[in-house]
Amino acid sequence: MKIVVLTVVVLIVVAVLGLLLYGRSKLQPDGSLLLRSQAPLQAADERSFDRIISPDGLRAWWLGPLGAVETSAHWPRQGEKMTFQMGRNLVSYVVQSLDRPRRVVALAEYPDGRSEITQEFLGPADGGPAYRKTVVLRVNPGSGILKTWFLGAIVGISVPFEVKRAAAYADMK
Repeated sequence: MKIVVLTVVVLIVVAVLGLLLYGRSKLQPDGSLLLRSQAPLQAADERSFDRIISPDGLRAWWLGPLGAVETSAHWPRQGEKMTFQMGRNLVSYVVQSLDRPRRVVALAEYPDGRSEITQEFLGPADGGPAYRKTVVLRVNPGSGILKTWFLGAIVGISVPFEVKRAAAYADMK
């Protein structure tokens, strides 16, 4: 009987935590999940842009297991690619548009789906200086509701922490 009660309590706690984490992401009409997070910067300039967008920056602010990080020769120009290991999965991150040092939009593709990631460096006229990251996550069809829920929860918790860590890294002397 104690095992049944304990199992029910654990399931309730997991469900509540999942809803709270998933709740940070907003479900869009097309089924994608949207998450936006922002953190203050000392200055939204070339240096901040370069530090956050670089492979070293990724290593500094990424949450979770991160393997080898490689970039094409002219990273981060439009069409250029960064690849990295996220746990056991290879992620391909391709720049779609670039307005240096204010904005970069990239498409990240991985086995479970893809994300459009917009990273913005806001000046005082835009409420900054600040770093803002917007993620639109599209889980592959057929992944199922549990996989979508799980990925939404992961994105919901990780992106705000990553944004704060990236801003802190950009501001380091």
